[in-house]
Amino acid sequence: MEGPLSFAETGHLCLATLHANNAYQAVERMSNLYPDTNREQVMMGISLNLRAIISQRLIPLAEGGGRVQRWKYDCTRLS
Repeated sequence: MEGPLSFAETGHLCLATLHANNAYQAVERMSNLYPDTNREQVMMGISLNLRAIISQRLIPLAEGGGRVQRWKYDCTRLS
């Protein structure tokens, strides 16, 4: 996680994947990748640089087998 965060801090576009159930859990998992001593600094970096979290869930179809995708886009700011 250090690479993407330092790239984002220098203005580069960073895309990453992370397994989480929702946006809150995704940010929590990102912060838990760092030791407690650095967590406050890491959370500040994430809060200043995170633009959006795009999540996908696979919902079972009501009839028959299979699943359908559900996408959610959580935007942190519109500037």
